[in-house]
Amino acid sequence: VDLLTIRADRDRYYYGMDIMFERHSNIINLLCLDAPALLPVLLDGLIWRSRIAENGQRRVNYYIKHLVVDEQGDFAKSVEWIRDHADPKIVVHPVISMVTDMVWSRVALRSFMAGKAWFIFTLLVFVSSQSLLGRLQLDETGNPPDTVRIALFVSRCFIYLCSLGQWLMLHLKSTVRDYRQGHLIRYGRCAIPEYLMDWQSLISFFLTVLLIMMLCMEPILHCLNSSDGKLFTQQCAEGKSLNSVYSVVSGVAIVLYFLLLLDLSVFSTR
Repeated sequence: VDLLTIRADRDRYYYGMDIMFERHSNIINLLCLDAPALLPVLLDGLIWRSRIAENGQRRVNYYIKHLVVDEQGDFAKSVEWIRDHADPKIVVHPVISMVTDMVWSRVALRSFMAGKAWFIFTLLVFVSSQSLLGRLQLDETGNPPDTVRIALFVSRCFIYLCSLGQWLMLHLKSTVRDYRQGHLIRYGRCAIPEYLMDWQSLISFFLTVLLIMMLCMEPILHCLNSSDGKLFTQQCAEGKSLNSVYSVVSGVAIVLYFLLLLDLSVFSTR
């Protein structure tokens, strides 16, 4: 236990902290698997507290370099190992809280919000193309004006090209990667890529399937050869026969889109 107690002052470490992490870069994972009782000892040693109090407060230094980046300069897997360990007492340790708060506020938050802003824009376009534009200013034949039909066609093309295309690329890459690396979950003779064990990946996979079904049943495409002179109409015989099923599928897809927004509730790790 004493060897894992990393003592430090403001200038340097004792007990070869750098050497220990260089020799055992996965020491967090090793302790999580084989000696979880020693994790608090190791983490406590990464905190230096001054003996002198100023205005009722003491200076505290956190030595977290090796928990943030590895030897190659990439993100270290320490937080991932702590997450997999699933010990709430370790998760709320001051060192782990400092690491997660710093990575979230200085690195992850901006990219997370940029990705979600694009996703929200895609969702708004999807809702508009499925529920709003098609019901504006309908004439006696049930067709909206030409400008609305063009906007509806452009919106659905955007969904099929940008949203569906993005999901297809993501799932193809993840599936190929898991099969190449052997990261598979087997149910009898069926092998499922491991990434689908994450609930968001599973929901996005089903959303991709629904978008493919919608593309195959798209009424505008089925009415291109029988539009009676009206551009991008949905009111041909073939389109009307598909409208009910298409509406059900698009309704389920909207629900899945909103489910993927649940992680927007995470704006802070505190």
